[in-house]
Amino acid sequence: MPLAYLSLAARPGGFVIAIRRQIPNALSLLRLLLTPWLLLMILHQQFAAAVSIMLLALISDGLDGYLARYWQVESSLGAWLDAVADKLLLWSLLIVLSVQHLMPWWYSYLLMGRDVVLVMAALLCRWYGERTPPLHPNLWGKMAIAAQMLVALWVLISAADEQLRYLSLSGFMIIVVILSLGSLLSYLMSWLRFWKGAEPW
Repeated sequence: MPLAYLSLAARPGGFVIAIRRQIPNALSLLRLLLTPWLLLMILHQQFAAAVSIMLLALISDGLDGYLARYWQVESSLGAWLDAVADKLLLWSLLIVLSVQHLMPWWYSYLLMGRDVVLVMAALLCRWYGERTPPLHPNLWGKMAIAAQMLVALWVLISAADEQLRYLSLSGFMIIVVILSLGSLLSYLMSWLRFWKGAEPW
């Protein structure tokens, strides 16, 4: 344990605070550990188990941010872990579900392409603007991530239940793409303001 946490734990009530700081990060790490297990269940077509694991991952996703804000223990490490866990989970699901013909490739390509554009824009802003743009999610980004997670969950539920297997999700996927492209535009416009020296949105 780092010396800072030992020092904090030695104060009155400090042990509880030190534990609280680690719980949101532990939930993000749990989501990272659940991802390969989830993919294994999908590849073996154990969709009922995959739905259960996905629900657990979604619960951890909601809890880590909520607890960090509620206990006022938000940190750059926690934000980074949360973002990495989300993207690893979503990208893995997009690829595996498309390979299994449960999700159309056009949908996966658009969502992954959106993330690639964001990474390239952030790198360009860093190289040419000599400052790293703010990477915290805005409202559009949060709605897009939530919608992507829900569609992936519904695809798994449909795969687990034969009566739902042929239900078309194209309309919902188009809505998710619109939200994702809207979030991309909002990030790019915010980073453009940041690049010009103004405060980002």
